[in-house]
Amino acid sequence: MKAEIYTLLFLLFAYLPNSCSYSQNTDIQYDSLVIIREIQLSGNEKTNAQVIFRELKFQTGDTVLLNELKNKIDESKKNLLNLPLFNFVDILINFEDADAATIRVKLYERWYLWPQSGIYYADRNLSNWIKNKDFSRINVGFGLVKYNFLGRNQKLSIYSLFGYDNEYLLNYENIFLDKKRKHATGFYFRYLQKKETVYTVLNNRSEQIKLNETPLLKSLKFSGKYVFRNNFSVYHTFILAYEKRSVSDSLLYFNPYYLNENSDKAIEYLSASYSFKRDLRNIRVFPTKGSLFEMTVKKNGLNIFSEPDVSNFSVKLEISKYSLLNKRISIANHVTLNYKSERKHSFFLSSAVGYESNIRGYEYYVINGSDFFLTKHSLNFQLFPEHVFYLKKIPYPKFNKLLIKMYFGIFVDAAYVKNTDIYYSKTNNFTNCLLYSSGISLNLLSYYDVLLRVDYSVNHLKENGFYLHFEAPF
Repeated sequence: MKAEIYTLLFLLFAYLPNSCSYSQNTDIQYDSLVIIREIQLSGNEKTNAQVIFRELKFQTGDTVLLNELKNKIDESKKNLLNLPLFNFVDILINFEDADAATIRVKLYERWYLWPQSGIYYADRNLSNWIKNKDFSRINVGFGLVKYNFLGRNQKLSIYSLFGYDNEYLLNYENIFLDKKRKHATGFYFRYLQKKETVYTVLNNRSEQIKLNETPLLKSLKFSGKYVFRNNFSVYHTFILAYEKRSVSDSLLYFNPYYLNENSDKAIEYLSASYSFKRDLRNIRVFPTKGSLFEMTVKKNGLNIFSEPDVSNFSVKLEISKYSLLNKRISIANHVTLNYKSERKHSFFLSSAVGYESNIRGYEYYVINGSDFFLTKHSLNFQLFPEHVFYLKKIPYPKFNKLLIKMYFGIFVDAAYVKNTDIYYSKTNNFTNCLLYSSGISLNLLSYYDVLLRVDYSVNHLKENGFYLHFEAPF
């Protein structure tokens, strides 16, 4: 949240035009062959050189056409900016003679150590918390996030949350196992206690119960993952996870099927998943060109513990396509398909739309079910050319250059959630029917992956309103 606030303050300063990406002799023919004699790095005070070379689509000794080299430089710059370790990247070509060149990679590193302290809302999203205006639903958090740990693009997170909820988290990822950085691992640990939790869905809204002293819910979860990145854009991820979840008698009184049909107060299970991702987006935070394809196959319950009520198999497909119509106008399209093998699940595993997957205009609602279809479409207009602002009053290089982009968007979303539970459908009429919305949005994008998005949308009930987000819709 602090980064978003800093970004809004930075807008008060004047700008400096962006630097060029190429510097070359005008006598060089674009169809001529060029030998790359040397690659020089500068600005990588913390980052290991091996991390940078892994993202370059060229290497010392390569012989390439100049036109092809320019394309490789563009792709390399995109790869470096998407790590994310750098605010800006400049790649320059210096010709020694007609057929040989030195390439200079100039990097502007980010600030990597971020204390995590502040006041946080205990709701699914900011818009939902603003609507409720319940200031008792506040947590105080303390922690630390270290990006680029050991200079190797590793991320280490240590976090604790106190107040309305109690949570302890440790996450360590991008631990590479080989010099070519194709194989990586990571692990995750979380312990959570909640005095209030969602126990059912009624009229398409989360219903919660609260105990002032005894926690309603306790969850212990840890997982390990292995990632294989065999080229620049393809990732294979394997995750093995364990969770033990226990609840109070009060929670089971309100919903006997929260965990399972036998009304046990605790359940433990293993899950395994495989994800294939092909990421060709030009930027991760708010893409305007490229595509993203991701398929996740997951099995809850591996028949090691007593797991019959969580045993299910699911497949999720996410496809996004981004196209530039011209320099200032882009179109974005997205589809999500989700399938689960079992039709009846423990309540805490039955989430569908309104959780990780959502549609604009339904921020106050949740829809549980097994299978669902979701599609989103946006037409975005860049309001002014990309600028880099120079903040004269800030003496620190990691903060005194600010990239600003602003987009106005028009969007249409739709979703369909299948739920065969007749008791759920009697009290929730958003299942087994088409949901849709449309509206306009304003997106402010800056460096450090900061995105401020304001949507105005109208859903199928003709409900309308403004909604504030700090992430892209897809």
